[in-house]
Amino acid sequence: MLTLNRWQMLLRLYLPSALPAIATGIHLALIYAWVASIKSEYFMTVGRGIGGLIIAGREQFQMDLVILGVVGFLINRGASLLEARLLRWRSA
Repeated sequence: MLTLNRWQMLLRLYLPSALPAIATGIHLALIYAWVASIKSEYFMTVGRGIGGLIIAGREQFQMDLVILGVVGFLINRGASLLEARLLRWRSA
C-alpha cells in the first residue's frame, strides 16, 4: 500500500471497498424510481401512459394491461444480477 500512487489506491483499495455500498444504492434507487414513476402516473393520469393503462386495465378487468409487477420484478432481478456480477469477489 505504501508504494501505490493516488490513482492506484483509488482503483485498487477505495473503489472495491466502496463498491458494495454503491451497488446497493443503485439497486434501491432503481426500485424507488420505478415506484415513484408508477405513483405519479397513477395519480396524475393525463392521456395515454402507464397510469392510463393501469386504470383502463382495472376498469375493464384486463389483467394483461396491468404488467407493472412483472416489470418491477425484472428491474429488481436485473439489478440483483448486476450486483452479484460486480461483487463476485466478495464471499456470500
